[in-house]
Amino acid sequence: MRELRTPCAYDPHQAWHTCSFSPNGANRTRFGNAETDILIEKIRTTMDEEKRKDLYKEFQRIVYEEQPMVFLYEVPNLLAIHKRFKTKAFAYTPNYFIGDFDMNRK
Repeated sequence: MRELRTPCAYDPHQAWHTCSFSPNGANRTRFGNAETDILIEKIRTTMDEEKRKDLYKEFQRIVYEEQPMVFLYEVPNLLAIHKRFKTKAFAYTPNYFIGDFDMNRK
C-alpha cells in the first residue's frame, strides 16, 4: 500500500504562502496575497495533474510579474533511474520523490 501525500512535486506553501512570513517562516520576501494563497492551497489539494499544471502556471505568472526576488541561475542536474524501477522524474530538485519508486516485478 502506498503512503498518501500531497499530489504535487513541489509545494510552494513554505516559501511563498503569507502564513510563512518571517521571522518565523521561510517567506523572507513577504511576497503573497489572498490570490496567491488560494492558488497555493489549490495546488496542494488538486489531484488532476492538468488542472494542477494550470494552477502552477498561474502562480508562476504572478511571481514573474511581481518579481519578489531575482532568480540568478539553476544548477543543471542529471537523473538516471534504472529500468527496474517505475517512477516519474520531476523538474524540481532533487528531481524525484523517494516514495514514488516502485519495483517492476516481472
